Amino acid sequence: MGAVVAGSLWFGEVFARYIRLSEGEISDIFHGKFLKKRYIRAVKIKWMILVLVGLMIAPVFGQQQSLPVSGKKALTILGQKFGVEHFQWIVEMRAFNGVPQPREWSVVVYDPSSITLLNEYWMGEGRAVNEGPYDKIYPDKAPIGYIDFNKLKLDSTAAFTVAEGEARRARVGFDSLNYVLRSREYSNEPVWILALVDAEKRLVGKVHVSGLTGSVLRTIWINRQGPTPKVIDTAVPNGKPPVGTNNQQPRSGGQLYPSSSTKPKQGPVIIGERRVLGAEQ
Repeated sequence: MGAVVAGSLWFGEVFARYIRLSEGEISDIFHGKFLKKRYIRAVKIKWMILVLVGLMIAPVFGQQQSLPVSGKKALTILGQKFGVEHFQWIVEMRAFNGVPQPREWSVVVYDPSSITLLNEYWMGEGRAVNEGPYDKIYPDKAPIGYIDFNKLKLDSTAAFTVAEGEARRARVGFDSLNYVLRSREYSNEPVWILALVDAEKRLVGKVHVSGLTGSVLRTIWINRQGPTPKVIDTAVPNGKPPVGTNNQQPRSGGQLYPSSSTKPKQGPVIIGERRVLGAEQ
């Protein structure tokens, strides 16, 4: 936004110079000086082209620092800066206001060197930040599990495609999405939970998608057309399975939790100001 404002101010100054230049030349003509009308016309055209092109590209420069980014892309950027070994075991990833992809991500990972055993990272606005120890889970609560990064086959872009298809079949419209990536209970299988939000910022549905197989594990739809919201949940007793499920059994295989002997590279921990991306889902 700052770049857009700066660009607008700069081109406003260009406009002012153009106007002053035109008035000056026209004044010179009236006073019988040597400037010719053809030269004046050429100068006007040159400045008009410059101003128009500038006005078109100014918003682009303002948006370059805040482009949408997928979940796996965010992990790649964080891994390039802090080391991929820090993101082998993921507790959760969160992002809000995806249209369809969000502009920033919060990532909590297992870190045996942290006083809380967990560490938080943030990626957005073209920056990657180490937020430091994460204290919102241990010691009072425990993570549902730890995701093995090697099992994350489905990116948030593919998860969105699945959720969009489920919403279309359920005839549910939505305006934006909130993303959560966490492990399936009692396994290290990644699960995407996409919360669908309408234009009035109301939750209208949730779609649970396996990050390993792409199977639809659960759908919840909220019909708000009547005086009382009506909930349709495929997980209730005798509920119909999601349309996109292939009834595969969960595959956990391997460790359910990371080994405490894992020792990531030691280095200074930069504790930045923690950002609040949005309300809990």
